[in-house]
Amino acid sequence: MESVPLYVGSHKFTYPDLESEEYKQYELGLKLNPIRSFQTTLTGFILDVEDEIVTDVVVGTKVNEGKTRRKGIELELNYYPMDHLELYGNVSYTKGEYRDYVDGGTDYSGSDIDLVPDWIYSLGAQWKPLEGFFAGFDYRYVGEGYKAKYEAGYAEPKKKTIDYWVADAQIGYQYKSYSVTLDATNIFDERYPAYEAATSYRTANPRGFFVTCSLSY
Repeated sequence: MESVPLYVGSHKFTYPDLESEEYKQYELGLKLNPIRSFQTTLTGFILDVEDEIVTDVVVGTKVNEGKTRRKGIELELNYYPMDHLELYGNVSYTKGEYRDYVDGGTDYSGSDIDLVPDWIYSLGAQWKPLEGFFAGFDYRYVGEGYKAKYEAGYAEPKKKTIDYWVADAQIGYQYKSYSVTLDATNIFDERYPAYEAATSYRTANPRGFFVTCSLSY
């Protein structure tokens, strides 16, 4: 169990009524290494948050949302078929629940937390020798979440956010302590939401390219 108390920071200056968040996380994991080049990790978790701070991006306010709980399971696979080459995959499922939250006279306790994606997948490959050319590719899926808070016992159809796939790639060259890297984000130029709620929608960035030069010392 890990307990992380007190988060409010500079938000307190703008929103003096905010209370500090407190986190308690419980994890149980199993790691297997059946052969030298293959490793798998299975982890179950429960994350409890008290006085969780949530931002409404439409009106630009922050409020505490009482007690929440997120629980789920994550499976991670790593395979090294040869030196410097890694193939990986990851899948996780998360369910979020309001445990004690009343807003405007409506009790949301026991209902699903909005904007928490249920499934997240990722798979990719990375080639990274100590020197020379390196490259990587990552393809990930973000599943659906609820667009809004729905009180316990809500009988009408519940609206969900859009699920999507997005891919990133990287290529570069390493020489001693110097490196040059070209990153390509959203390489298939998918249109997907960076933020989506019941009354607002903000698209993520389109395809982008970034060059980075670095020196390690």
